[in-house]
Amino acid sequence: MTLEEEAANKETTPERLREMAFQSHEIDMIIARNSKTPQDVLKKLAESENNEIRKTVTTNPNTPPDLLLDLGKDFPEELLANPVFNLMLLANPNLLGDMPEETLISIIKLPDIRESFVIWALNHRRKGSVLLAIICHHVHVWNKWRKNNINTQINLRYADLSGVNLRYANLRYADLNDACLTGADLSGANLKKAYLCGTELSHVDLRGANLTDIKLDENTFEK
Repeated sequence: MTLEEEAANKETTPERLREMAFQSHEIDMIIARNSKTPQDVLKKLAESENNEIRKTVTTNPNTPPDLLLDLGKDFPEELLANPVFNLMLLANPNLLGDMPEETLISIIKLPDIRESFVIWALNHRRKGSVLLAIICHHVHVWNKWRKNNINTQINLRYADLSGVNLRYANLRYADLNDACLTGADLSGANLKKAYLCGTELSHVDLRGANLTDIKLDENTFEK
């Protein structure tokens, strides 16, 4: 049996896998893929400078759950594809609530994420960077949710939205006071009765935007 075959073999003992690990990137990749690799080895492999090894650890169902969620910020697709992820959801119904914010945002940014996931995030973790990721990457879901939750306060005060694509976003009544919208694309956006006091609006694209009854102060357009 070759070294590569031994590293991939599910019958190889944990002790032997520990002996073989950290000798070469090629063998480490195979060990990271082996579902019988001990968790202590997977933890060390997750610290590798080689992103492919770290990505492979994220696909391993034997990787400790806390480590999986941490790796998910860099490898969200691999996290969701790991067969143990659905088991984690069953074991902890509040898993998405306990998930690190960076991991949640990385998942939200995936183009084909389920709409139900985005709606859950809007209902339970609607703030700051999470909210911004939803508006920027899933504006159709956001607008649908916003239409049914028009009285819910949307707080984007002090947010750095410079250069962000917010085309056609429903930001009606949103609190954008003191936010930075420099270079943002708000064409076609609904800003009716939005609060823009002290907001940085230089080079912002407002073509076709609904600016009815927006709340401004004298310094807004002087910035």
